Amino acid sequence: MPNIWCKDTNVTVTGEEFNTRREQRNKAAFAATVVLRCPWDTRAALVEAMIKEDDGLGAAYPGFGSARCASFEIAPFAAQPKLTNNPYESEEIVYKEALITVNYTNLTRSYVETLEPAGESRRLDYKQFSWNETAVGETDYVDKEEAPSTVVRHVTYSVAYKRMKKVPPEFYELVGCVNGHDFNCVTFGAVWGKECMLYIPTTASAASYSPTGESGDINLDFFDYTCKWKVRLNNISWNKFYRMVTAPGDEKEERFAYVPMYKIMSDGTRREYKPFEVDKVGTGGKFPMEILLPPLDQYPPAPPLLKA
Repeated sequence: MPNIWCKDTNVTVTGEEFNTRREQRNKAAFAATVVLRCPWDTRAALVEAMIKEDDGLGAAYPGFGSARCASFEIAPFAAQPKLTNNPYESEEIVYKEALITVNYTNLTRSYVETLEPAGESRRLDYKQFSWNETAVGETDYVDKEEAPSTVVRHVTYSVAYKRMKKVPPEFYELVGCVNGHDFNCVTFGAVWGKECMLYIPTTASAASYSPTGESGDINLDFFDYTCKWKVRLNNISWNKFYRMVTAPGDEKEERFAYVPMYKIMSDGTRREYKPFEVDKVGTGGKFPMEILLPPLDQYPPAPPLLKA
């Protein structure tokens, strides 16, 4: 019958050993350990059932649903020698029950963030430049193909997830979308403005792994995927277009701007053209948080805090 330690009714847990529960908690994590007893012949089946419970999240620790089994240690409980009349054979020890030390850790949001600075070259207006130190005529410009370029800075922000239960639908659906509100990137101490983050996901892959890190017959299917955004700095929206500026300005600055572009409609009216969708319908104004913070139960358990 099902019990508090394992939902699978096909395996048997004889009981919990008295006074073996240990719990540890800090501000960020919870961990626990307990010793269970079960028939020796079904010890492997019990461990496998606990590992695979709840679609691979693992069996929950009673009273703490976010704490899941993370590692196991098996030892015999009671045994007696099996006598043999053959003096050339060693005595076989017959184990009847097993003691399984189960370590639990809480599910935690675990991912790797990276920030890659870069830049893009943009051609400046040739009418801002001359080969002559002093003016020579009214059209003393360099040729168009001789105009220099400037570098517009941007960064690529990536978040890599490992061993997730599934790939969220937003991973596919929000391609080509930009954020509809300022985003505070706490890790790197940056705030990126509205429409400055363009979502460009990379690959997602499915993989099987052994919870113990060794080859064996307990393999779970999980997903690895990386989300990526190309971020324009200085509040430059992805829905604005680069335009060289020829009007007089501060001589110490290169004159260019990112400005709106307008689409001429069939009735002659004009509407601002935005190639990248802002806060796609259904995101509730939270993009990119739908991808950055999947539900907690999609994450693998944290490494154990307690030793077996």
